[in-house]
Amino acid sequence: MEEDKRLSARGKLKDTETKIEETVYFRGITTQVEFATFKDAKIQVMYGVSTQNLKKQRNIPENRALADFDNEVELKAKDFVYAMTDHNIKTKNIRWKYNLTHELVTSAKATRQALLQKGIVPESLSPAEDLKVIAKRREEEKKILEKNELHGLSDKDKNIKVVE
Repeated sequence: MEEDKRLSARGKLKDTETKIEETVYFRGITTQVEFATFKDAKIQVMYGVSTQNLKKQRNIPENRALADFDNEVELKAKDFVYAMTDHNIKTKNIRWKYNLTHELVTSAKATRQALLQKGIVPESLSPAEDLKVIAKRREEEKKILEKNELHGLSDKDKNIKVVE
């Protein structure tokens, strides 16, 4: 159940990241490096360290997304930061890198304060299991269930792996 919630939250975060990337692209953040810097500003405010340092602290490979190791609360908090930022950028018609980043930082600060008020200290959280590993495991489980259904196994036999 927890894995499903994390997978769902990660998918939602990816969607929101795509949405805000499109929003800021037309308003002044146009390169991958600029967007990476924009995203890093959120991490620095929420965790007090850069993305690179947080990955080191949590033993996450440099080439992997930090969010793939976030717990459900972190994923939803990051999604909330981006959703608020996207909303405000559009409603306030914010433009240019500095102003866009300032709006993101303001949203991240508010989110961090909400987490802290509830006793959640983002930089103290341990990394969760890699979501790519979980997704792969889910695919394997799905294949086993499909094979079981194909072979007509009863409900009590569903845990049996069919070997061909």
